[in-house]
Amino acid sequence: MEAEFEKKLKFGPRPLSLSERLKKEELPLILWGTGDVGAEVKHYLDGNGVSITAAWVDNIDQEEYFEEVPVYSLDTLKTMYGRFNVILGHSHYDYGRKIEERESCVNKVFYLIDSAYSRYVSADPQFIQDHLDEYYDTYRLLDDDVSRESMIAYLNCKMNDEIGFILDCVKKEQNFFNNDIFQVGPQEVYVDVGAYDGDTLDLFLEECGGSYRKIYALEPENDNFSKLEKYVTENKMQNIVLEKQGTWKEKTTLFFDAKQEQRSAIDVDRKEGTTINVDALDHILQGEDVTLIKINFPDGAYETLQGSRDIFERCAPKLAVIVGNDEKAMIRLPQLVKEQRPDYHIYFRFSTCMPYRLYMYAVKENVC
Repeated sequence: MEAEFEKKLKFGPRPLSLSERLKKEELPLILWGTGDVGAEVKHYLDGNGVSITAAWVDNIDQEEYFEEVPVYSLDTLKTMYGRFNVILGHSHYDYGRKIEERESCVNKVFYLIDSAYSRYVSADPQFIQDHLDEYYDTYRLLDDDVSRESMIAYLNCKMNDEIGFILDCVKKEQNFFNNDIFQVGPQEVYVDVGAYDGDTLDLFLEECGGSYRKIYALEPENDNFSKLEKYVTENKMQNIVLEKQGTWKEKTTLFFDAKQEQRSAIDVDRKEGTTINVDALDHILQGEDVTLIKINFPDGAYETLQGSRDIFERCAPKLAVIVGNDEKAMIRLPQLVKEQRPDYHIYFRFSTCMPYRLYMYAVKENVC
């Protein structure tokens, strides 16, 4: 069976970086979109010596500039350049296929995969080959074909820097709470680890119809915590406990990178700078009966689960956690969950066509 698993993986030489590939192109390079992620794409390209000719947005009425490059509508781009390349750097990678099929003026679409959260680095095929037994162990833990297909698509995408593997795999968008694994209801005691500015609280409230027993929302970064407080106040939320701290396997102080795009993160390699207080969920919640835990940050999820052993033993809560932050997390996180709760069923799902957005759901009840 392991040999069949290996056959599904598209091993090969490490691909050229996106910047190296773009430097070989002669046609104008057009950035699709001018939002926050577009700015990060522009920053990445500037830092790697790649120039953007213009940016493309729909419904533009007057002359605009974005990051010192002109912004045009598609009709203007066709008139000015005739034929050009497009770069996408966001979660809607499926749009790239649509514009390639629909617009003859588009020569190629390039994808800056995982433009958010600074996840620009492709996976090393040699690392995956060297740890094939461990990947296969995770593969065997997954409870359905969709999970196994998602794992293969993720690894092939990361090794080959090719979003098509995931585009072929994702059938519909999901989120932490609206998925085909579990439902949320009015009796949830929900723990939001990495609550940011309240964005996932918003998703949770939508799915539970605004009814729940209790919420614990944890966010360590000062600015984000202020936004979280504002969100809770504006929405007049009741039975919610806000904690300005992070989670870990024990109570300690860690360095923290507050400047990552869109999200902040624990940085275990830092030796100076911003620090945050962290503690184990078992200590923070002090015996609370928990029904649902969401973990949404790139680093520290493993240690957070280590610090939740009592909760998992007592309560067997539903779990939703990002597992696509790097190819090593895919090995460690599912295996730790099964160690803590051998009776759990584990599923992988993409929330969108984006490697980082691979979620692990763990539940006691088998949904298949």
